[in-house]
Amino acid sequence: MIRDALLNMIIGMGSVFAVLILISLLIATLKIIPYIQKKINSKKLQDVMTEGITKALDSYESYDVSMDTQLVAVITAAIMAYGNNTDSDFVVRSIKRR
Repeated sequence: MIRDALLNMIIGMGSVFAVLILISLLIATLKIIPYIQKKINSKKLQDVMTEGITKALDSYESYDVSMDTQLVAVITAAIMAYGNNTDSDFVVRSIKRR
């Protein structure tokens, strides 16, 4: 009878400690997950940024600035504001890419 009680106690305590060890290992691995996600997201972000930059450069190279009247107006206003010039004689005749 004492032998059965001792065996039940050992099995019960052993299973409890085994579960506690498993829980502590699970908690320890949860700390690693943000680092893994950060690496995955940084790779995805880098790929998206590279793709976006490539598309932007492609569209910029094919964009004709000389026909954009709003852009000419903004550049003219910026030049006049920079030079504190309020003369209406100032006219932008052409815009060339450098």
